[in-house]
Amino acid sequence: MGLFPINGLIIPIIIFMIPIVAILTAHQRRMAEIMHQQRTPIGDPGQTYALGQELDTLRREVRELKNLVQLQSASIESLTALQARNRATEVYEGSVP
Repeated sequence: MGLFPINGLIIPIIIFMIPIVAILTAHQRRMAEIMHQQRTPIGDPGQTYALGQELDTLRREVRELKNLVQLQSASIESLTALQARNRATEVYEGSVP
């Protein structure tokens, strides 16, 4: 009879623990699946290779565009400097009113 109160507490605790353990196990399994999906490449290796090539192509195009913008900026600066020098020359010669 001395163990009856303990058995009376253990059984409800076990009953309430079963769904809690099931919920935690399901959550842990879902999180492991998510982490596994993030580590593995999506699709087949051929598709991954094609995406990598496309990414390299886009990087090369962006690099070319940056170079073109730098060249055009340098051209605009030199043209602006040339116009300023021409104006200064015209003012110095007195041809501009």
